[in-house]
Amino acid sequence: MRAVEELKRRLHHDGIHAVGDVWSFAIFEVRRRLAYARNRWQFKAIGRDSAVLKPRLLTNPRFMEIGENVTIREGARLEAIRHFAGVTHQPHVVIGDRTFIEFDLHLTCAGSVTIGSDVLIAGGVYIGDANHGAGARGENPLHAPLVVKPVVIGDGTWIGERAAVMAGVTLGEGCIVGAGAVVTRSFLPFSIIGGVPARLLGSTGERLTTEGA
Repeated sequence: MRAVEELKRRLHHDGIHAVGDVWSFAIFEVRRRLAYARNRWQFKAIGRDSAVLKPRLLTNPRFMEIGENVTIREGARLEAIRHFAGVTHQPHVVIGDRTFIEFDLHLTCAGSVTIGSDVLIAGGVYIGDANHGAGARGENPLHAPLVVKPVVIGDGTWIGERAAVMAGVTLGEGCIVGAGAVVTRSFLPFSIIGGVPARLLGSTGERLTTEGA
């Protein structure tokens, strides 16, 4: 019903020129609903009107919880790592309500990855809570246990195209992460960050202390 009302609103607002756009919206809504019907049997929990559209890889979704009105666009790699290099892990992925994630997300979790509500994530972003251990000198990293540190992305954060959020990072609410940034340390709420490695560029004007500088 909400989709129908949205179609009517757009037609009324934009007239005949909006018909193509409105039908694209309608098709997208149908695809979301079909995906939700499938996803609800795959994930540990998935809220109303949420959908994961044609993931490229979906590993152990029974360890993933998704809130309401969440959209994850096509091509996502969602990996909850249960066993690696002889070690058993207890992964837990949580994605909050109304979060929208564009194409080709790569998310790996061997411990804890929490993405808040109302988060916007652009295409090609990497988020992971685990790194390959160094192991013995000359040893193949694939044979070394993972080094796991939790990742938290606060409510209302916006992550730009092809950024990477690495293990152990906490981003406070309302952060903005520039395109291509590699985030290797934590930042306070409302930080604007960018670069490789990411550094503090400013704030959104809400609140920020020198602790995040």
